[in-house]
Amino acid sequence: MFFLFKLIIGLILRIVSYFVRKKENMWIFGASYGTRFVENSKYFYLYVSTQNQENCIWVAKNKELVDELNSNGIPAVYNYSVKGLLTILKAKYYVFSTSRNDIDFFFKRETAVIINLFHGMPIKKIVKDFSRKISPSERIINDLNDLFVVGFTWEQIDYSVSTSSFFTPFLTTAFNSKEILETGLPRNDLFFKFDPSVKIHKIFDGKKVITYMPTHRKYGMGLKNPAIFSNNEELLEYFRKNNIVIVYKLHVNMLKPGYQSEIKSDVIIDLSVAKIDPQELLADTDLLITDYSSCFVDYLLLKRPILFYHYDDYEVSDNPVYFKIKDYFSDLICTSETELEKKIKSSLLEFDAIVNKNSLDLFHKNQSGGFSKAIYTSIKEKRLNEF
Repeated sequence: MFFLFKLIIGLILRIVSYFVRKKENMWIFGASYGTRFVENSKYFYLYVSTQNQENCIWVAKNKELVDELNSNGIPAVYNYSVKGLLTILKAKYYVFSTSRNDIDFFFKRETAVIINLFHGMPIKKIVKDFSRKISPSERIINDLNDLFVVGFTWEQIDYSVSTSSFFTPFLTTAFNSKEILETGLPRNDLFFKFDPSVKIHKIFDGKKVITYMPTHRKYGMGLKNPAIFSNNEELLEYFRKNNIVIVYKLHVNMLKPGYQSEIKSDVIIDLSVAKIDPQELLADTDLLITDYSSCFVDYLLLKRPILFYHYDDYEVSDNPVYFKIKDYFSDLICTSETELEKKIKSSLLEFDAIVNKNSLDLFHKNQSGGFSKAIYTSIKEKRLNEF
């Protein structure tokens, strides 16, 4: 019923949009389907909003988030309010990270600029490279959503971003994109703006943090990720004695309604549903365990140990991939908890030996920060050159 309401509103707004002039300095930002102030959109917003000539507004589909942001001095509007709809119609620049539906009703016009920051460099095949069968009714709904709710197609996006020429071809085919900017991701600016010897989150002070951050299985419909080490009391005691904590941060798609952690341990902390910025968690992490999540690409910039726990045949039974991790990190892949335990202990003892400089150079063209500035400067220069 709500989708039908949005279609009706979208039909009206698409017509109205032809008569509304875009404001040259107005930027709108959204992320996480309009529910959170996170991701690349957040960090790019934090940079662009420092440019005096720009008017930056966050658009959310959650009224509580709008109130929270406004109370913290961050201009925000509710997507489905009159004020929100007028803001969207007037905005020249639209920035999104998670989905084209981060903000609804941004209808593409010649003067509008759409910036796709996405939510990580792709390991798994995505969007146009990930084919799945859909019914005729689903296709109709998708087409209506593109036309009247989202307001634009992937092909109409003006700019997408990449961390290096290694990923650019994948993004080009996935989005059928006009232009890929090899600038790096805005969220990684955080890594260059804090003291690595001081934890951002005080609960970790004085402790080594091992973060387990796996990707989803079958977009949340597959088997849940294993609760690693939860039954290994001997290893938990080892962590306890060495002042180490294990943090679980499961993919949002894997969190069923009412999710509650089954972990009962002072050594394992489940932050899957906590309101914690994943990038801040990575900054606090001393060793990352993941599988096929793009978080490891970001984490490479910190030059800290990474391990891959490949406990299933994900590439075959779940999601095809652009490249095989074993071709670049074969010595860091574990297929059992026993193997993972051994690797963890050696990684914490031999920090430098596990940093892969070749992969860092391959996956990151820029390794010194200033990613948001590079995106902003590139786009503004390109827009000026068009006139």
